[in-house]
Amino acid sequence: MKRILALALALPILGVPLGCASKADTSGQLTPGFYAGQFEMLWDVSRKEMVREGFSPDPENCNKAGKVMVSRWNVQLASFSGKGYREQATITIHEVPDKAGWYTVEVNVLRSANKELAEPMNPRKAQWDAGVRQPDREQHMAYAIETFFIGHDVSSRFRSDYGMHSAPPPVAPLPTTQPTPAK
Repeated sequence: MKRILALALALPILGVPLGCASKADTSGQLTPGFYAGQFEMLWDVSRKEMVREGFSPDPENCNKAGKVMVSRWNVQLASFSGKGYREQATITIHEVPDKAGWYTVEVNVLRSANKELAEPMNPRKAQWDAGVRQPDREQHMAYAIETFFIGHDVSSRFRSDYGMHSAPPPVAPLPTTQPTPAK
């Protein structure tokens, strides 16, 4: 018994944390890189995708100059401890070195559980854990942002490697016509 007590007292001194108070994993899903042209358009597409996934961008925590977009917490309380949760999404945009107009997008979605035992429905008393990543949601958001810029079609090389028919020619825009003056 004395050994267990001595070990419990020594662990915090040695730098080993007691309990489950670990830092959340904030690494996210990273796209391989794509051409987006203008950063402003990529920022806007990322914001719209965040909203489409149910997250509200937090203007106070977003840093356009730093290329980081953070959402507000989506809180879903439940009447049992550990069943309520909150989620937050972060999108970080990275420029690809030596390629003007090329970017990669890193998406991170964290879900924290409410560990409050006495009043789990009271948001003021909520006890949130460090959170765990939601890789499926991260992949979905990253894919949606990337495919906005690269399209949904496969490359001609992929088509030839797998014996697919060639892609249809792109649709030409309609010619603009000048309105005829009224007589």
